[in-house]
Amino acid sequence: MSGQQGGSVGVSALAVPVAASSSGVRLFFIVDIDGSTLLAGVEGQTLPVEISVYALNPEGRVGGALTETFTLDVERATEELVGGGIKFFGSLDLAPARYTLRVLVRNVQVGTFGLVEVKRAVPAAGEPFAFLSPPLVPESAEAWLLAREAGAEPGPPALHPFEFLGAAAVPATAPVLLTGVASRFWVLARGVAPATTSYLVRVLDVGGREVARATAALVTRGESPMAGASALLLEATLPALAPGQYGIEVSAPSMNPEVPLWSWTRFLAADKKVAGRSPVWVQFTASAPSTGGVQPAVAFVGKGGRVKASPKIKGTYRAALRTLASDPALAQAAVAELEAASLPTGTVAEWETLVLSETEVAQEFSAIRPEAALGLALFHADLQQDYTRRKWYLLEAHARRMVETFAVLYAERGADVQAKAIAANVLVSLAGSLQQPGTSGTSERLFRRALELDPTNTAALVAMAANMERVGQYHRTLQYLESLLKVQPDHPEGRLRMAVNLERVGAEGTARELREGCTAEGNPAWVRVVAYQEIVTMLIQDDRFEQAGRLLRQALALFPGEEGLTMQLTYVLDRQRRPLDSLALVREVGTGAATVDLSPRYRYAQPPSEDLARVRETLTARSAAAREAVAAALVGTGGKASGGQE
Repeated sequence: MSGQQGGSVGVSALAVPVAASSSGVRLFFIVDIDGSTLLAGVEGQTLPVEISVYALNPEGRVGGALTETFTLDVERATEELVGGGIKFFGSLDLAPARYTLRVLVRNVQVGTFGLVEVKRAVPAAGEPFAFLSPPLVPESAEAWLLAREAGAEPGPPALHPFEFLGAAAVPATAPVLLTGVASRFWVLARGVAPATTSYLVRVLDVGGREVARATAALVTRGESPMAGASALLLEATLPALAPGQYGIEVSAPSMNPEVPLWSWTRFLAADKKVAGRSPVWVQFTASAPSTGGVQPAVAFVGKGGRVKASPKIKGTYRAALRTLASDPALAQAAVAELEAASLPTGTVAEWETLVLSETEVAQEFSAIRPEAALGLALFHADLQQDYTRRKWYLLEAHARRMVETFAVLYAERGADVQAKAIAANVLVSLAGSLQQPGTSGTSERLFRRALELDPTNTAALVAMAANMERVGQYHRTLQYLESLLKVQPDHPEGRLRMAVNLERVGAEGTARELREGCTAEGNPAWVRVVAYQEIVTMLIQDDRFEQAGRLLRQALALFPGEEGLTMQLTYVLDRQRRPLDSLALVREVGTGAATVDLSPRYRYAQPPSEDLARVRETLTARSAAAREAVAAALVGTGGKASGGQE
């Protein structure tokens, strides 16, 4: 269920899984913010707004989170916000579990907030993933300022994945439905009993008590954004209701009786439709490339929305960098102290002042020595790792931002013809450190940004392929892998993942050839083991147990004691009615020395690491020269390195 939990700012939300597999779920969400309550008490031309979204598992732990801040131009936006509001679109990649979504919206200037929860945002865990989405009702985009999360792919903004709603429509989080006449709404469904054509609809009051029932009939089907799910257009006639807020619950018969299929959202009962107004776009990324052809890392929204750099912060930052070449640890401690002191309350204004102050220094340095921007990017990457270890989350988020900003600056100004490729490596290294629930969305955005700078970056290509595979987007996985293998045709992990995913989309002939090639000498041991396992799995599915047994013995001769191969062989022996041989083999599992350090299957399921390690080795090799460039730039702009006075 979704309902207002607290605060004076009106907020409502809707959440829908749009991709799911045994390894994770991509949850798409929409947040509506009431404009009139958001603007209450605002003075001045600009309004900083912060949106934080958390996915909480049943134990209350955070499985994923997203925070966005942006600045509204009050003068331009007031007409659109009064009587309307902001509609924000975003997504989270989550590990398999059930989740509640919690949304916090803050008016940073005044201190007011709104809090809302979406219960059962992800109603099921793992496979088979069966669910029924909340009712999706299209409404005109014209009533809203529309916003999307940072890091959306370049090109025209794809606000939401629900194309079946119509080209000019957006999903309503609290739709207005007419009573006494037929109303239509969409649901995404997976695991509904075959041939289902009618669905139970219950109308609930704000306390959750049933006040009426109706039957919704299936009208048609549309294209679903989720593999294995259907987009269903349903029609129901709601009984006469007093105008006001209610809940609508839709349920369907399930293919699995142990997995109930139902969903809920709130709605407003009315006797006439509400018209909207024209939207004003709010985007968190720059809408046009900068002079050098590289999009800047930071963009603010609204006239007058930029804060100014602080001369004091700039001077202290420059002074802290004096020892970067001779004593990096001392410089790191000094900058950490500066950044902590610059963010005493963590407001948007404090943060933007710090960002702009450090950025202006970097721009001054890179104008003299372009390599200095790389030195600062690597320096702040070290800070980001230190802040992560210390659990200083605001400073860690700031360090991430500066790494990206300085990497892009180096791509713009680097004298080296390979500057964009090196800058891409910096982003890849940062993205690689963020590949875990809670920051996986940022990680994916940084990998994409790296590919904008260098489309041939193999670490980013294989990482994005693995990300898409993890959420069940197999065709997109193959697109990234095709690009990877064009750059490096003999890439072992790329060829293995290509084989696995070609099999998933039905291209068995090509997959078989690639799998067999992955078993050959010259490939990493874990790649060879997984390839053998994949071939054996295909043989078992075809009941070719004799051939599977021979191949497993051949593989175990190469990798004695490998547990995955051994367990497959015990299964084959059991199917061949050789239980004693199978039992004897089971008893040997875990008793010998492993010939592969880490489970190959586990290795496959983890984010790719080998290309990432090579990227980091390359950056480490350049770090000393890049730090020297910072020192030279400091001298060139009037300062002194290694402890001198400005």
